[in-house]
Amino acid sequence: MTLADSFHAIGKSHTVCQDAARTIVTSDSACGVVCDGCSSSPDSEIGAILLSKLALESQDPDWLL
Repeated sequence: MTLADSFHAIGKSHTVCQDAARTIVTSDSACGVVCDGCSSSPDSEIGAILLSKLALESQDPDWLL
């Protein structure tokens, strides 16, 4: 069995966590994406979450092998 997890922490000067991470684990490989939100932009956590999700979902499954 393969397990994958990620940890997010809110920065001291932030009110929300502006970072996102996603992981895909297959029987042959693993791939992770980390996105750092831009603290000078409002709602940057939304962009980080969407980008990390789309980055993995848009990959050809054969690429992960």
